[in-house]
Amino acid sequence: FQSASNRDTTTTPVQSLLLFNSGSMLQRSRVFAARLEREEPDAARRIALAYRLAFGRPPTTEEVASAERFLAEQP
Repeated sequence: FQSASNRDTTTTPVQSLLLFNSGSMLQRSRVFAARLEREEPDAARRIALAYRLAFGRPPTTEEVASAERFLAEQP
């Protein structure tokens, strides 16, 4: 055993995928979506609210367009 002050960088997508698809994250997503729907009935302003709550900033024009496309594809 040797102690080292530096650690090799490793990237494992499995850990990210497990977190991304976890029940906890899905539940948090549902709660966030419910909050957005409850607090902002207007879809365009709901996108702005989501960005403000999640990132602390307004969305860019490209982000708004991407979010609108995403929402239009949802059942």
